Amino acid sequence: MVMDDQEILGFLRPQVRDFGCNLAIGPDAWALFAVAAKNAAGNTLAKDLLRSVNFTYATGEAEGDGWILYYVNTENRARAVFWLDDVQRTLAGLHRLPSPAEQALIRDLAGSATPHRVARKLADLHAKGELAAGAIGEPQVVRMLLDRLHAQEPLYFSAFLLLLEQHLIDLLVLYQMLVDEDIRLGNEIVQGSISQDPFLQSRQAAAASIREQWLRFKILNPLDQQKHAANSNPYVAFTETRLVGDDVIIRVDGIDKTKSRLDFVSTIRVLRKNIYRGERIENLSTQTAWVTEVTAQPLRFIKQQMESRKDIAGLDWLYMLERAVNPDGRL
Repeated sequence: MVMDDQEILGFLRPQVRDFGCNLAIGPDAWALFAVAAKNAAGNTLAKDLLRSVNFTYATGEAEGDGWILYYVNTENRARAVFWLDDVQRTLAGLHRLPSPAEQALIRDLAGSATPHRVARKLADLHAKGELAAGAIGEPQVVRMLLDRLHAQEPLYFSAFLLLLEQHLIDLLVLYQMLVDEDIRLGNEIVQGSISQDPFLQSRQAAAASIREQWLRFKILNPLDQQKHAANSNPYVAFTETRLVGDDVIIRVDGIDKTKSRLDFVSTIRVLRKNIYRGERIENLSTQTAWVTEVTAQPLRFIKQQMESRKDIAGLDWLYMLERAVNPDGRL
């Protein structure tokens, strides 16, 4: 059975609303889907969607009322809830969130005895496309990561730098959490005399590179080396987007163009959905079938920005762009 994305979403949304592992149907059973037994297409779709999941589920017929129930036990509930959200995000071109296992790994960062190994695992997941940019975005977690810098552990400085280089820390949250003591610590380490101890040398080098990242995204003001008061969203300056009310100002071929924020975000999400499907961003153009008059110029701007900084992966770019123009919205 072949169904398009909207048809699949049309099946999933009411299922998630009414069931979605939020309805207990027994002491250790949570309803994932409930489909009328006579609805052959719905049951085929449910089975197709569940064919390759990483959790265990079971099926059964509701007694006397002709419904097929698809359900999980409590142990598998969190993975099933995440899967439901992730499938919808992928089909809609929304930014993907970290899985429960990845969230646990992220929380381990603040207290791990081997933070460099945890950071490397996260970086490897990101390189494989399994963990999205900005995955570390809970304010309390970002604050804990900043707090640990003050212990001045050389390996932790390297771990923190790796997370920044891989774009895994949400820089808007980091900007909001950053305080004067954090900046002063970095300045003191960078400006101190070079130690003969190679571990302390690595800490100093990592601290300098962290500051370079903060300067690159205009989190720090290069003039006074303090928090950039005029740039409250690091992604705005870096992506060269400007917001005026509900409009986005973009420069295409040297000319400023005004686009609605809604249309700009919609273009980002269509692009992201196609990348999820394996499309290469460089193969897309204004002649691509889904490109319309509304999305053509935002697409040209996005490709223009990506081509100017090819060291940043396409999905990372789309995260930064959407975070720049939709800082408070659902990514």
